[in-house]
Amino acid sequence: LYHCAIVDGEPKIEAFLEDYAFLAKACLNAHAVSGNYEYKAGAARLVKSAIEKFYRNGVWMLSVGEFETEADASDSSYSSPVGIMCEVLLEFADEFETVISNTVSLYASEIKKYPLYYASLASVYIKYRKM
Repeated sequence: LYHCAIVDGEPKIEAFLEDYAFLAKACLNAHAVSGNYEYKAGAARLVKSAIEKFYRNGVWMLSVGEFETEADASDSSYSSPVGIMCEVLLEFADEFETVISNTVSLYASEIKKYPLYYASLASVYIKYRKM
């Protein structure tokens, strides 16, 4: 998976966490609308790859490789990739409960203090606590 494409060229920038998160969410939405299980299976593959690539010692990385940076969990002009990935993880909670729990726990105090700033994760936090 690549972050962007180049017309008449080979893509060079490998995907970031946000690319995996938003594509996985799109796959789940496609599954919900169509009923086609292949979309849900695609989301599961993307989640597994994202965890292998971007989840390190309980922290989500936005990018890895030459330019490594930790992912910001707060929402700004668009939803945080950490929040979106955790929303997707909820669909596979039995398999990824530890990752969800660790992520929610890491940001719990921030979510409680500033729920609007962490709206995506606040939603996950509420849903996860009800499980």
